[in-house]
Amino acid sequence: MKEKPVIGIVAKRVILNKTRENTFIRDEVKQAVFDNGGIAIGILTPNEEINYLKNDTWRDNLSEEKKANLIAQINICDGLILQGGRTTDSYECWIAKYAYDHDIPILGICAGQNNLVIALGGSTFEIPNFEKHYQVGKDYVHNIKINKCSKFYQMIGEEEIKVNSRHIRSIDTCPLLDKVAFCDDGYPDVVESKEKTFYLGVRFHPESLYLKDKNMNKIFKEFISVCQKEMLINDTIEPGTKIFSLKKWSFVIILNRNEELDMDIEFKKISEFKRGILFTLLQDAYSFDKRYEQCCASDWHDFDNFFFDNLEIADKYGFITTLNGKAIGLVSWDPRKRPDHVEIGHNCIKTKYKGNGYGKIQLQEAVNRISEYDVKKIIVSTNDDLIPAQRMYEAVGFKLLQKRKQQDSFVKEHFDYVYFLNKK
Repeated sequence: MKEKPVIGIVAKRVILNKTRENTFIRDEVKQAVFDNGGIAIGILTPNEEINYLKNDTWRDNLSEEKKANLIAQINICDGLILQGGRTTDSYECWIAKYAYDHDIPILGICAGQNNLVIALGGSTFEIPNFEKHYQVGKDYVHNIKINKCSKFYQMIGEEEIKVNSRHIRSIDTCPLLDKVAFCDDGYPDVVESKEKTFYLGVRFHPESLYLKDKNMNKIFKEFISVCQKEMLINDTIEPGTKIFSLKKWSFVIILNRNEELDMDIEFKKISEFKRGILFTLLQDAYSFDKRYEQCCASDWHDFDNFFFDNLEIADKYGFITTLNGKAIGLVSWDPRKRPDHVEIGHNCIKTKYKGNGYGKIQLQEAVNRISEYDVKKIIVSTNDDLIPAQRMYEAVGFKLLQKRKQQDSFVKEHFDYVYFLNKK
């Protein structure tokens, strides 16, 4: 098992003296990774030629072989960083999109923020007063005000901070991201995804100030901490491995040299809770997209009522996961097609607790319980937009069986997964 998270810094491409193409990683960026407990490595383009972006136009034109070469590098890493710079190669946007689709922690700095936005269909523009914001030699240029409801505020803990500034562009549209911090000119300095584990873009350059400014260092510290948790979860849960089979699991995960996460997880009977808890957990878990509640609220109520009207069935074919005594998730399954298969129905974690591996732990416990039946396989379905769920099923050992197109639904496809149980 690795002791430190590996952070892949996506290399920039430049042409020197109009003749020689070079690939580089900034010393400040790699040092900020090392100084905060990570291992920095480079992610290199498989392309021979430089393909600079023009007018925010990005197309996925990499060959399958070149994509495989990039994915092989990314798979070594627990997190990624997109660097700043005056130009962007199209492969940087491909990496940003891949990180979003697979919920890989990623930090975009300056031009790297542009890449995060453009990769998801957003746009940028050249600011009219760029001389105010392109000041290379100054440590601090202006303040930014932070939205208190944002992840970035939870990271920094202050409503207003000082930042440097050496850029000429800003974010215009970012349909899948939220603008959460602004300078006094109204330009967004920070964008983030609330749904992803860590998908953050900053307009300023924290790598130039992290040694002297605690707020700038908090960005790298939190990023490395998140990557550390991803590393421990992924290294612990190997596909097909039967673990976490105890009803109660208490453990400590070391996040870095100075902090630790103490978790006390229990899998409790549904009968220990009050009617309505199942609906509440589902409602919270899918709150990132109100269309789910509009579409499924009636079914969630029916599910809740059926289990509480039939508590013997509820306790036999489902459980609620608690963390330090608080209900954070639920899982249920339908055994009626045994011995051919058991189908997992609901499997959710409350929004506040997503991105910490609890879903994997909960799913593995369900697999362990179902494997005690006389059954050949376990099946489960998820939607095309629920990328973290897809990664979770694959991490526990499920294999993608098929994709099914959907009609008259905001969900485009259902993904069916299967887990084969090895019965002697």
